[in-house]
Amino acid sequence: MKKITKLLWVFGLVMVLTGCSANQEQPNTEVDETTSEVEESQTDSGENAETEVIKTVEPTFGGTLRIASYAPKTLDPLKNDQQSVLQVLGLVYEPLFVLDETLMPIPVIVASHSFENEGATLTIKLKDNVLFHNGVKLTASDVAYTINRIKDVDYSSYKNQVRPIKNTTVVDELTLKIYYNQGYAFALSDLTFPIVSRQYVSSSDYDEMFPIGTGPYRFVEYQQMQNFDLTANLDWHGDGPYIENIKGVIMNDGQAMETLFDQKLIDIMNPSNFNWLKYSSNEEQNITSYTSSYYDFIGFNFDRPLFLDKETRQAFAYAVNREFILYDRYINHGKLVNAPIIPGSWYATGRELYYNYDMDVAKRLVESKYVDFDGDGFFDYADEAKQTSIELTMLVNKENSLRVHTADIIKKDFEALGFKILLDVVEPNLYYEKIESGDYDLLYGGWKMSQVPDYGSLFASNGLQNHIRYKSETMDQLINSIVGAYTMDQLKASVNNFETHMIEEVPYISLYFLDGAVMSGKNVYGKIHPNTEWMFHGIENLYLDF
Repeated sequence: MKKITKLLWVFGLVMVLTGCSANQEQPNTEVDETTSEVEESQTDSGENAETEVIKTVEPTFGGTLRIASYAPKTLDPLKNDQQSVLQVLGLVYEPLFVLDETLMPIPVIVASHSFENEGATLTIKLKDNVLFHNGVKLTASDVAYTINRIKDVDYSSYKNQVRPIKNTTVVDELTLKIYYNQGYAFALSDLTFPIVSRQYVSSSDYDEMFPIGTGPYRFVEYQQMQNFDLTANLDWHGDGPYIENIKGVIMNDGQAMETLFDQKLIDIMNPSNFNWLKYSSNEEQNITSYTSSYYDFIGFNFDRPLFLDKETRQAFAYAVNREFILYDRYINHGKLVNAPIIPGSWYATGRELYYNYDMDVAKRLVESKYVDFDGDGFFDYADEAKQTSIELTMLVNKENSLRVHTADIIKKDFEALGFKILLDVVEPNLYYEKIESGDYDLLYGGWKMSQVPDYGSLFASNGLQNHIRYKSETMDQLINSIVGAYTMDQLKASVNNFETHMIEEVPYISLYFLDGAVMSGKNVYGKIHPNTEWMFHGIENLYLDF
């Protein structure tokens, strides 16, 4: 690790880890290395005057950063399924590539790469100065072993990322060829899984509770149900981190993380459901925001004849005041979207927002289709004699309190359009049962979208998660064109066509991608580049006032 001796003097307002949260187009703000304190002094006339005392905080090696994590079930990075543990393992292990703020793959331990055969063959040459924490040099054999191990283990969250790989060939110590069934545009983006040591993991000495990687921090120890300790890797191939040690505090549940942070028992956190209303005006911490991959939507049940009519679906889309919801519930910490395409990503179209709130347009689309026979403000079924209002149930997961409150706003919007809405707010297990059985008219929910989008499972006619029962040959063709694209230009064109179809057909009302946030105490300086998957991108830039 490079020893840091240069002093950085930048005067001004301290802005540390500031920005927006999970939906973070501008995930990082410049950070000054000074803080100021105000003291009172007397002037010659005897009056009190405020003088500013500048406290300089220099980027210095040392200190301990405290973070929170659940008790790990395993510290094998390829088998781990706990998000909080992933944050820890990401400090110990490194992938071939990471995704930047635009989701563009950036090399980490790769010196160069090239494609052949229309993207079906990828040649990777590794950096020559990368060592595992036990002193063993990283080689192409370790990468090949990692890929095969992901394929072979019963469970790995990275299985989808290696599924397109047909086989690999080790050319020499640092060179590997990866063969695919066909080229595809996200080949590099899928190579973001941690690389493990073949020598260590395949040996009889392997202990899955003692990880050995190539990352900026070495694992020291784990005290069961108490804490774990990491220390800076002085042989790291990158510009060494300023923070010397990281201590993990074991928590029992997600809300315990906020409690630990509020009580200043940890220095940094990245809650999965960030409460902007609680923290946005709190001056006791710094916030770095980013565009998350959490996407909220309203889905139509296509088994209901009412929603087979495209103009009716469009009317519902115009009737939702998304702008107000984003302001009222999230203080504008999110991005309104036309489709489930992560804003700011390199493949996003940047198209202007469609279906801006317009109740007049919404009513014109349905006024000739439905009739309010009894004058109660709600459309009725076609049988004039019965004069029964059309009642639609909107299914909501009770576990998500923000969505429960937002559902009331949406209900009022749809009722202003002329449709009576019954909210069906249920416990999570029943919520998913009703989705599977189709026991709803409208579905208010959300997805954590993959940073490498898998639209097939969500929108294809036979998609495993196509819970709204939407079937479209055109959509199937569009998804196939996305899967088949192997250049960036092809992919962008295919995603643009997909978004056009989503706008025209409205199988879902796309609401927004929410912002996520990394929060840190006032003792943490520097800037990082978080995303939904990992909060510590740029950990080497952080330093402490200790």
